[in-house]
Amino acid sequence: MPRRYFFIVNPKSGSSADITIIDRLRNYLRRQGHIIQLDLTRSLAHAGRLAAQAIDFGADVIIVAGGDGTVRSVAETMAGSKLPLLILPFGTENLLAQELGIDGTLPNAINILEHGKLRKLDLGLANDRHFMAIAGVGFDAEVIERINQFRAGHITHSDYVWPICRTFWEYKFPHMRVSADGKMICDEPALVFV
Repeated sequence: MPRRYFFIVNPKSGSSADITIIDRLRNYLRRQGHIIQLDLTRSLAHAGRLAAQAIDFGADVIIVAGGDGTVRSVAETMAGSKLPLLILPFGTENLLAQELGIDGTLPNAINILEHGKLRKLDLGLANDRHFMAIAGVGFDAEVIERINQFRAGHITHSDYVWPICRTFWEYKFPHMRVSADGKMICDEPALVFV
Protein backbone atom coordinates (compact mmCIF):
# COMPACT_ATOMS: atom_id res chain seq x y z
CA MET A 1 0.00 0.00 0.00
CA PRO A 2 1.35 3.44 -0.83
CA ARG A 3 2.39 5.45 2.20
CA ARG A 4 2.69 9.23 2.53
CA TYR A 5 6.19 10.40 3.38
CA PHE A 6 6.62 14.06 4.32
CA PHE A 7 10.17 15.40 4.20
CA ILE A 8 10.90 18.50 6.30
CA VAL A 9 14.32 19.81 5.28
CA ASN A 10 16.29 22.58 6.95
CA PRO A 11 18.45 24.07 4.16
CA LYS A 12 20.65 25.86 6.74
CA SER A 13 21.74 22.52 8.17
CA GLY A 14 24.19 20.19 6.58
CA SER A 15 27.57 21.85 6.23
CA SER A 16 29.20 18.43 6.23
CA ALA A 17 26.17 16.24 5.52
CA ASP A 18 25.61 14.39 2.27
CA ILE A 19 22.52 16.28 1.10
CA THR A 20 22.18 13.99 -1.93
CA ILE A 21 20.69 11.44 0.45
CA ILE A 22 17.42 13.39 0.37
CA ASP A 23 16.98 13.00 -3.40
CA ARG A 24 18.20 9.41 -3.35
CA LEU A 25 15.79 8.48 -0.54
CA ARG A 26 12.90 10.28 -2.25
CA ASN A 27 13.64 8.46 -5.51
CA TYR A 28 13.87 5.12 -3.69
CA LEU A 29 10.49 5.68 -2.00
CA ARG A 30 8.86 6.83 -5.26
CA ARG A 31 10.06 3.66 -7.00
CA GLN A 32 8.33 1.72 -4.22
CA GLY A 33 5.07 3.50 -5.16
CA HIS A 34 4.90 5.85 -2.16
CA ILE A 35 3.64 9.45 -2.14
CA ILE A 36 6.30 12.03 -1.35
CA GLN A 37 6.08 15.66 -0.28
CA LEU A 38 9.10 17.82 0.53
CA ASP A 39 9.08 21.22 2.21
CA LEU A 40 12.02 23.48 3.12
CA THR A 41 12.02 25.22 6.49
CA ARG A 42 12.41 28.99 6.83
CA SER A 43 12.95 28.86 10.61
CA LEU A 44 12.73 26.43 13.50
CA ALA A 45 9.16 27.59 14.19
CA HIS A 46 8.32 27.00 10.53
CA ALA A 47 9.64 23.42 10.86
CA GLY A 48 7.05 22.86 13.60
CA ARG A 49 4.28 24.32 11.42
CA LEU A 50 5.31 22.03 8.56
CA ALA A 51 5.05 19.05 10.92
CA ALA A 52 1.55 20.14 11.93
CA GLN A 53 0.58 20.36 8.25
CA ALA A 54 2.01 16.90 7.59
CA ILE A 55 -0.10 15.49 10.41
CA ASP A 56 -3.21 17.29 9.11
CA PHE A 57 -2.58 15.99 5.57
CA GLY A 58 -2.44 12.40 6.79
CA ALA A 59 1.28 11.65 6.73
CA ASP A 60 2.28 8.08 7.46
CA VAL A 61 5.91 9.02 8.24
CA ILE A 62 7.66 12.35 8.74
CA ILE A 63 11.31 12.51 7.72
CA VAL A 64 13.21 15.47 9.13
CA ALA A 65 16.57 16.46 7.66
CA GLY A 66 18.27 18.94 9.93
CA GLY A 67 20.14 19.44 13.14
CA ASP A 68 19.04 18.98 16.74
CA GLY A 69 17.07 22.25 16.74
CA THR A 70 15.05 21.29 13.68
CA VAL A 71 14.43 17.80 15.03
CA ARG A 72 13.33 19.27 18.39
CA SER A 73 10.89 21.65 16.72
CA VAL A 74 9.32 18.88 14.64
CA ALA A 75 9.21 16.39 17.54
CA GLU A 76 7.63 19.01 19.83
CA THR A 77 4.80 19.47 17.32
CA MET A 78 4.42 15.69 17.11
CA ALA A 79 4.23 15.27 20.91
CA GLY A 80 1.47 12.82 21.74
CA SER A 81 1.24 11.59 18.16
CA LYS A 82 1.89 7.99 17.21
CA LEU A 83 3.22 9.11 13.83
CA PRO A 84 6.76 7.80 13.16
CA LEU A 85 9.63 10.25 12.74
CA LEU A 86 12.84 9.41 10.86
CA ILE A 87 15.82 11.69 11.43
CA LEU A 88 18.33 12.44 8.69
CA PRO A 89 21.10 14.04 10.78
CA PHE A 90 22.37 17.16 8.99
CA GLY A 91 23.47 19.36 11.89
CA THR A 92 26.77 20.01 13.61
CA GLU A 93 26.34 17.60 16.54
CA ASN A 94 23.17 15.53 15.90
CA LEU A 95 23.04 14.34 19.50
CA LEU A 96 19.68 12.59 19.30
CA ALA A 97 20.51 10.81 16.04
CA GLN A 98 23.78 9.59 17.56
CA GLU A 99 21.95 8.28 20.62
CA LEU A 100 19.52 6.39 18.36
CA GLY A 101 22.26 4.96 16.10
CA ILE A 102 21.19 6.94 13.03
CA ASP A 103 24.22 7.78 10.90
CA GLY A 104 22.64 9.68 8.00
CA THR A 105 23.59 7.25 5.25
CA LEU A 106 21.12 6.02 2.66
CA PRO A 107 21.47 2.31 3.61
CA ASN A 108 20.87 3.20 7.28
CA ALA A 109 17.77 5.28 6.44
CA ILE A 110 16.31 2.56 4.20
CA ASN A 111 17.05 -0.13 6.78
CA ILE A 112 15.28 1.91 9.47
CA LEU A 113 12.25 2.53 7.24
CA GLU A 114 11.97 -1.11 6.18
CA HIS A 115 13.13 -3.01 9.25
CA GLY A 116 13.50 -0.52 12.05
CA LYS A 117 11.83 -0.89 15.36
CA LEU A 118 9.53 1.94 16.43
CA ARG A 119 10.67 3.51 19.68
CA LYS A 120 8.68 5.78 21.92
CA LEU A 121 10.62 8.92 22.72
CA ASP A 122 10.39 10.58 26.10
CA LEU A 123 10.14 14.35 25.94
CA GLY A 124 11.24 16.61 28.76
CA LEU A 125 9.54 19.95 29.37
CA ALA A 126 11.30 23.13 30.47
CA ASN A 127 9.75 26.61 30.31
CA ASP A 128 6.88 25.23 28.20
CA ARG A 129 9.26 23.86 25.55
CA HIS A 130 10.00 20.21 24.91
CA PHE A 131 13.50 18.76 24.73
CA MET A 132 14.84 15.30 23.99
CA ALA A 133 18.52 14.46 24.16
CA ILE A 134 19.78 17.36 26.26
CA ALA A 135 18.74 20.67 27.75
CA GLY A 136 21.26 23.24 28.89
CA VAL A 137 20.28 25.94 31.37
CA GLY A 138 22.46 28.91 32.19
CA PHE A 139 25.93 29.13 30.64
CA ASP A 140 25.25 26.60 27.87
CA ALA A 141 21.97 28.27 26.93
CA GLU A 142 23.70 31.66 26.78
CA VAL A 143 26.35 30.29 24.38
CA ILE A 144 23.67 28.85 22.10
CA GLU A 145 21.72 32.13 22.22
CA ARG A 146 24.83 34.06 21.15
CA ILE A 147 25.46 31.64 18.28
CA ASN A 148 21.86 31.94 17.08
CA GLN A 149 21.96 35.75 17.17
CA PHE A 150 24.59 35.87 14.44
CA ARG A 151 23.88 32.66 12.58
CA ALA A 152 23.56 33.13 8.83
CA GLY A 153 24.02 29.56 7.64
CA HIS A 154 25.72 26.35 8.65
CA ILE A 155 27.23 26.11 12.11
CA THR A 156 30.67 24.58 12.49
CA HIS A 157 32.56 23.67 15.63
CA SER A 158 34.72 26.77 15.23
CA ASP A 159 31.57 28.93 15.40
CA TYR A 160 31.38 28.03 19.10
CA VAL A 161 34.81 29.46 20.02
CA TRP A 162 34.02 33.19 20.22
CA PRO A 163 30.59 32.77 21.91
CA ILE A 164 32.12 30.42 24.52
CA CYS A 165 35.01 32.82 25.23
CA ARG A 166 32.75 35.86 25.39
CA THR A 167 30.22 34.11 27.60
CA PHE A 168 33.00 32.86 29.87
CA TRP A 169 34.20 36.42 30.49
CA GLU A 170 30.80 38.13 30.71
CA TYR A 171 28.40 35.59 32.16
CA LYS A 172 27.18 35.86 35.75
CA PHE A 173 26.02 32.48 36.96
CA PRO A 174 22.48 32.84 38.33
CA HIS A 175 21.22 31.19 41.46
CA MET A 176 19.48 27.98 40.38
CA ARG A 177 17.17 25.83 42.40
CA VAL A 178 16.81 22.38 40.87
CA SER A 179 14.88 19.46 42.29
CA ALA A 180 14.43 16.00 40.85
CA ASP A 181 12.11 13.32 42.13
CA GLY A 182 11.23 15.51 45.11
CA LYS A 183 14.86 16.03 46.21
CA MET A 184 16.76 19.31 46.09
CA ILE A 185 19.93 18.68 44.08
CA CYS A 186 21.08 22.30 43.52
CA ASP A 187 20.43 25.55 45.35
CA GLU A 188 23.31 27.84 44.37
CA PRO A 189 24.81 29.67 41.38
CA ALA A 190 25.24 26.99 38.72
CA LEU A 191 24.73 25.77 35.21
CA VAL A 192 22.49 22.78 34.56
CA PHE A 193 22.49 20.04 31.94
CA VAL A 194 19.60 17.60 31.70
